[in-house]
Amino acid sequence: MAQKIAFITGGNRGLGYQTALELKDPGMKIVIGSRDLAQGEAAVARLRAAGVDADVIRFDVTKPADHQAAYDYFNSKYGRLDILVNNAGIAGGTFPGTGPEHSAVDVPMDLLRKVFDTNFFSQVAVTKALLPLIKKSSAGRI
Repeated sequence: MAQKIAFITGGNRGLGYQTALELKDPGMKIVIGSRDLAQGEAAVARLRAAGVDADVIRFDVTKPADHQAAYDYFNSKYGRLDILVNNAGIAGGTFPGTGPEHSAVDVPMDLLRKVFDTNFFSQVAVTKALLPLIKKSSAGRI
C-alpha cells in the first residue's frame, strides 16, 4: 500500500503539531507548513524523535505564492495529496479598552478583516489551490 501524504498548515505548534503526532502511522508521511522555517524544522525534529515520518515546508496561509509553492512541492514530490488539515490561523489578539468579555461592536473592523482574511478566505484559497492534488488521491480528505 502506498504511503499516505498529509499536509498540516500551521503544524509547528499547538493543535497542528498535536495533529501531526496523532497521525503517526508507518504508512503516513506528514508535511507541516510553518511561516517560520526554523520553528518548523525544530518541530519536525521533535516529531521525528517521536517516531513520526515528517518534513516541513515554509508556508504562510495568507500568501498566494505559498499556496502555489505548496502545490508545486506536493505535485513534484508525490503527485498527489491525500489529507489536507487546514489548521493555520490567528486568534486576533486583544485590543485596548476591552476585557475578556467584549461585544462585536468593540472589535476594530481592521482586526475583523485580518482575522477573516486569514481564518476563512485564506483557508478557502489554499484548499482551492491544492484541490487538484487531493482529487488525484484515491481517498483524498480535507
